[in-house]
Amino acid sequence: MTISSFSLKGHKSSVNCLECSKNNDSSLLLSGSDDKTARLWDVRTSKTVLCMQTASPVLSVAFRELSAKVELAGSFSKKASVFLAMEDNTIHEYDLRQAGTPILTQPTNDLTELFELTEEVNQISCSKDRISVADDGGTVRIWDDTKLRVLHGDRSAPFLMTSCSFRSGDQLASGGTDCSVYLWDIGRPHKPLDTINITRDDTGANQICNPPMIHSLSWSPSGRLLASGLGDGTVGIMTVV
Repeated sequence: MTISSFSLKGHKSSVNCLECSKNNDSSLLLSGSDDKTARLWDVRTSKTVLCMQTASPVLSVAFRELSAKVELAGSFSKKASVFLAMEDNTIHEYDLRQAGTPILTQPTNDLTELFELTEEVNQISCSKDRISVADDGGTVRIWDDTKLRVLHGDRSAPFLMTSCSFRSGDQLASGGTDCSVYLWDIGRPHKPLDTINITRDDTGANQICNPPMIHSLSWSPSGRLLASGLGDGTVGIMTVV
């Protein structure tokens, strides 16, 4: 196995979040930082092709691809929107088709009121026609261009919803500090399809003594496997049929 590495330099503080364009032929990477910027990189050249300046540190980033192929036209990607969730409880959209300069100081749309946010956003996720956010209020908020749906986890005790990830069709997974993974049918938001309570596994070696809070979720391309990054140092794998 041969591994090579290189660095993308430009941020002036910690990089909090990353997302690659999901198209196989794309070399675009999106990053968000405590330096109050998000950067769009062309990893083939190791250069920033677009910088979005914000008023607050960027906590989560997401692509929403507007065509079957995201490509660079001149210096900018012209076939995607970028969504940024900031520390000041705001969500901004940057429609890259309208990018005319390499530095953007104003978003195309401020989506904060659409999502009725009062809590900090931990993750933002996009599907073809929906945007979801997981927030500190223990909810997932989903906007589908027509209305807002709010998915509530366990209301018996307060917790933070830290992650959300679209499956396919109308399904989504979410998880948080209550050590539970919720599977949702977006069309029926009042109750999850299933709730999986994660318990700490002490059988392995060198596991850290933290509760298995859900820090991240990711579906396999087939939608059959769901991976969860847990606070006890493990990665959980669930088969969902």
